Amino acid sequence: MQECYLPTGNEWVSLPTLQARTGALESFSFLHMGYKGLIEQRGGASLPLMTPFFETEGERASLQSLTWGRKSDWIPTFCGTAGSLAVEGMLLAPVGERGFLYQLTVRSTSDKPLSSTFGLEGCWASAWHCVNEDKEIDGARRCYTSLWNDSLIFDMRCGLPLFAFAPMMDQPCSSTFQETDAGIVYRLAHACTLEPGEAVTVTFYWGVGFEEVAAATSAKEMLRQGWQHELQVTTGWTPAAGPFRMPSWSASTIPICSSACSTPPGSPWIPRSWFWSPAAARATM
Repeated sequence: MQECYLPTGNEWVSLPTLQARTGALESFSFLHMGYKGLIEQRGGASLPLMTPFFETEGERASLQSLTWGRKSDWIPTFCGTAGSLAVEGMLLAPVGERGFLYQLTVRSTSDKPLSSTFGLEGCWASAWHCVNEDKEIDGARRCYTSLWNDSLIFDMRCGLPLFAFAPMMDQPCSSTFQETDAGIVYRLAHACTLEPGEAVTVTFYWGVGFEEVAAATSAKEMLRQGWQHELQVTTGWTPAAGPFRMPSWSASTIPICSSACSTPPGSPWIPRSWFWSPAAARATM
């Protein structure tokens, strides 16, 4: 089965492989001028890099009936259901920021108090240097807890640090990880009890930097600004971004295409190669 992707990004970070079927993010990449290309983080074969999860009363609830839209024709949003939860989500790479955010909102559709846990989980399986060809980076991938963000730090070292990325959340979340043969498996979870009709929103800010402190600071800056501000700035910028305008789809009408496909006739899909071009080249395309 070919996956359908909804790409987005900003002038520094790209999210080229957001699955329309599940809301999972298979990879993200960022420009690295020192290494003259994109550095891409990828998930595992069975567990993507980042995927939303939902539990109610201790039972896993799968995300279903996804319907997608785009704010300002660029920022992916979705709504769906997960058991007794109505779910909304948004992925935003704010203009001018070294990172992105994944926001989840759950609302109880039960007629009684509902114990719920939800958040993001995934597997960091590999890192790649991408220009015209992709080459896996040899080095040590690490994960550890840090006081700089009160959560996890993911970094890669080849003697010295190469890069790091780190989450920060605007609601209390537990942060756990485990090193496995498939990669570093992690989970960021927010637990709550919802009254009938009550909604809770958690925004996961992911910052990127040269090392631990830089990555945490990138996430903290977005957290300090707040998602409303970041959304307002980005939607104010996108009308001047050029001809790359993208419509909204329902899950049942999204065209099926792979990440490497060329743009289908009559479709405004942006091919993945656009995200793999240097920023200066993209501006002239």
